[in-house]
Amino acid sequence: MPPDKAARTQNDYSRWLADRRAGIDAELHDGARAEAAWSWARLLAFALAAVIWYPFKAIPTLAGVAVAAAIALFAATIAMHRRVWLRREFLRSQLTVAKESAERAGGQVTVVRRGGRPMDIALEGGTPPPLLPAGKTWPLTEQERDDLDLYASPAGLFGLLNRASTHVGATRLRDDLENPRLEPNRILARQAAIRWLGAHHAERLRLLAALEGVRRLDDSLAGFAEAVADARLILPTPLAWVARIWSIAGIVLAAFAIDRIAAGDRIWAAVPVSLLLLNVALLGPFWTRLRQWQQRWEQAASFAEGYLAVARQACADLPSRDVAPSPPAVNDVAQTNTAEGGSATLELATLRDAFARVARAPALPAALRWMHWAAGGGLIQIVLNAFALYHVHVLERLHRHIVPHREAVRSGIAALAELESILSFACFAAEQPGTTWPRPVGEVELFITAGTHPLLPPGRAVPNDLSLDSSHNLWLITGSNMSGKSTFLRTAGVNALLAQAGSAVCATQMRFSPVRLMTDLRIRDNLGKSESYFLAEVRQVRRMILPPEDDAPILGLVDEPFRGTNHQEQRAATLAIVEHVARSRGMFLIATHDRTVAATLDGAAGSFHFQEELGEKELIFDYRLRPGPAETRNALRVLEREGYPPELVARAHLWAQDGGAD
Repeated sequence: MPPDKAARTQNDYSRWLADRRAGIDAELHDGARAEAAWSWARLLAFALAAVIWYPFKAIPTLAGVAVAAAIALFAATIAMHRRVWLRREFLRSQLTVAKESAERAGGQVTVVRRGGRPMDIALEGGTPPPLLPAGKTWPLTEQERDDLDLYASPAGLFGLLNRASTHVGATRLRDDLENPRLEPNRILARQAAIRWLGAHHAERLRLLAALEGVRRLDDSLAGFAEAVADARLILPTPLAWVARIWSIAGIVLAAFAIDRIAAGDRIWAAVPVSLLLLNVALLGPFWTRLRQWQQRWEQAASFAEGYLAVARQACADLPSRDVAPSPPAVNDVAQTNTAEGGSATLELATLRDAFARVARAPALPAALRWMHWAAGGGLIQIVLNAFALYHVHVLERLHRHIVPHREAVRSGIAALAELESILSFACFAAEQPGTTWPRPVGEVELFITAGTHPLLPPGRAVPNDLSLDSSHNLWLITGSNMSGKSTFLRTAGVNALLAQAGSAVCATQMRFSPVRLMTDLRIRDNLGKSESYFLAEVRQVRRMILPPEDDAPILGLVDEPFRGTNHQEQRAATLAIVEHVARSRGMFLIATHDRTVAATLDGAAGSFHFQEELGEKELIFDYRLRPGPAETRNALRVLEREGYPPELVARAHLWAQDGGAD
């Protein structure tokens, strides 16, 4: 996307966001007045129900009708008051996520949610498998995660992207980042889903607002997953009907006995006592289990309510299969219209279908109603359990709605996690200026125009180009410390990672072949593995020299190879490595201070450099990549300017001239 068009797009989104926030504020103000009005109406309806019988007391039938009508009116006002309250809560959630988006709009480098690497959590019944298979992937190692600042502090790539409200959503985003896709069709399918939500601001905001309702409910989610996995049919259908008839008969008999006792016939006192003892005997062996189920569902109800709201919002806002258009043709990549990755919004339609199965009336909505009946306790429920086997019937009905829809409910949790990951990338596409949608290609290629790093503020990021392919697969980058070499390598790696996740990238144009990303940018010794700094680096680079058999090419990023050994052996090893990888099928960016390496391999690799100027007080960098090896030598001049002894500086200049090295 041209820079002027990207700027207009970003400004359009910022204006839309400001207008939407103003609109939400106005709706909240109007909603507050409506909520107050319905609150008064509810109070008046209650008062009316309490006194309406009096004018009609001489006509009991008419008084009963009047009271029933007043109670119905009271119930209606309660329903309307709750409806207005829920609407205001949803508007507040929209305002929350709109404010979060405003924090990132314009590419501000800030963490809106959590930036640390989420750890796996064990859900009862197992973590639901991904609903949208990623196909063949390449798992990043801890080395790549560290080199590319996925979880850096105060802001890493994960933190920049993360908008997940649940731990399962954050974990799904983590997996999408750490396991870049290798199949172009899978990449295109995910890109289409992210692109659709990135362009549909209102739908994205509403979905994020619905998900805001399940924030801080991870314990309730775990309890819900445990309750769903453990749900069992308590009674076979015939026995369930026998239990219901028994409970109804018991209530009727107990009521009749109490009436007779009130009339002075004490002999009937044995009836409720006998019923109580018999029901206690029946419940006794199962009471502990019933209480466990009841407490578990009580804990799960909070998440279940939010989960149902998300499912319903997804059904309203995600595109269906009927309206999903086909994607445009992409260079050398065969397109299909199958579940394997064809339709431009097929992934979103798949999520919508999963949520629709959850939101069906016999599934979660019915189960949630019985969860509310199961919650609580107190004297009334004790009496109902004693005379009517209350929790047996409530939990029996609840489980009858859960068990047939167990897999649909579990798949819905997987859909929720997928949706949170896609929304995170969609927010990045909408909020980050200077982005484009990369195009996967069949041949070995990595072409980036005006690429920048997303962790650099847009005002400070200097764009640079990159072009690697099978005939020119290696660039050597020279330049001094802090000139931009490492940032350039990370820019290439991060944008390749984003592209293979289906995300927008920080560039004006990008073509890429899916790659197995390997890096050697920050090597540390590992005492736990008895690895020295040099041995750790040797083993990391060996992965690029002897890669596993695979169709996907390597993208190798190496910063100052073999810096853990002496200069002579470092140069020899670097020359041998560069010669080797130049003949391989992969693509490589190697940064080095040693200009001799670039001069020796002239013609075998592309040579580029960053340069700096020595200002009056400090080195001045423009961070622009230039062709050819670096020519400037400023290190010793910096020593001189910083007040080192003149004889020391002179001796250093002499050794530099004799040694011919930086």
